[in-house]
Amino acid sequence: MAAKVVHISLLAFVQLLTISLSAPAIKASLSYLERAERDYASLEMYTCQQDVLYLMASVYNTLGMIAERDAAAARHAESTAKAARLAKAEIPPEIIEIWTLVTEVGARITAGSSVRSIS
Repeated sequence: MAAKVVHISLLAFVQLLTISLSAPAIKASLSYLERAERDYASLEMYTCQQDVLYLMASVYNTLGMIAERDAAAARHAESTAKAARLAKAEIPPEIIEIWTLVTEVGARITAGSSVRSIS
């Protein structure tokens, strides 16, 4: 949830920049967007990465940086394809079992319960 809030705040921030600030200020926002793009890619959060890439393409377009806009649009298409492949991937039952256990342990710890046995 916190990552989504930060993500939405970043998008809103950059959108405000493109409306109200000068070209150098808008260009300065690109380093933050580039970092967000890399971070979302490494976390395999492709939907969030797509949002960032769309915004990057918009910023590049506002600045008249057409080649960079087109490159961001191409990366957006790649991210969309990765998200589709990931959505179709079948998760092995062992992984589901592990994450179910991790979730239960985390819920008990958060609730203040002790974890007596894991079986």
